[in-house]
Amino acid sequence: MSLDRHRRNDMLALEIRDAELLTELAEQLKEKGIDRAALSVIGGVDSFTIITMSALSAEDRNEYAYDQPAELTGTGELVDGELHVHVSCGLEGGKARVGHLKEAHVRTWFAKVHVTPL
Repeated sequence: MSLDRHRRNDMLALEIRDAELLTELAEQLKEKGIDRAALSVIGGVDSFTIITMSALSAEDRNEYAYDQPAELTGTGELVDGELHVHVSCGLEGGKARVGHLKEAHVRTWFAKVHVTPL
């Protein structure tokens, strides 16, 4: 299914519950025939993994897994069916972790993803 010109600019609100956020989002977007979009996400996750650049080299990556709940907000894009999302995750005590989202598990709460097809 291809999006006509009118629908291309319509924003969609997708809800993710009881799933790995990126996997479920990719499936929902594929079902809707969307392969290019701007994304905004907000919600609560039970665990997450982010990737950041090394302080010594922008080409080196560090991966950090957090097995604790967090408030999550982020932006990203879908290009040719590939998701790329950067997030800020708020932890207990007002701490935050930021980076490229590798995975996030939604169980207790939910995540809303606002999608603008391009």
